Amino acid sequence: MADTIMTKKSRRLFLKSFLGFLSLPFLYLGKNAADTARRWNENRILNIPLKDIRPGQNDFDTVIILKDKERLTVLSRECTHLGCRIHAKGDGYVCPCHGSEFTREGKVSRGPAARDLRELAFSKTGDSVRIRV
Repeated sequence: MADTIMTKKSRRLFLKSFLGFLSLPFLYLGKNAADTARRWNENRILNIPLKDIRPGQNDFDTVIILKDKERLTVLSRECTHLGCRIHAKGDGYVCPCHGSEFTREGKVSRGPAARDLRELAFSKTGDSVRIRV
């Protein structure tokens, strides 16, 4: 009888260890899939027609474009604290997740975010602005 109990415990331990070992490749694949998705998002190009960009503050789905007489500034709408999408509030922006606030120019005015909004690279091509999101 004691022999049977010991055999069942050993079998259970072996099966748990074996199944844990089998899950390792899936964890690795999951991490690679997440890294690939992140790289794809970092290399995505957004085209916005110049006619849609007015002087002042322009809010688009994933970017903010500030236009004055001399230049364009493109900011990410991703909060630098934990990556939530920020929303317009008055003359600035607020993160709905943890309350970080940013000025119209993307500077942190209230934490927990410690860094300003990320400025994005862009180029003017013909009648549109190409932004690497």
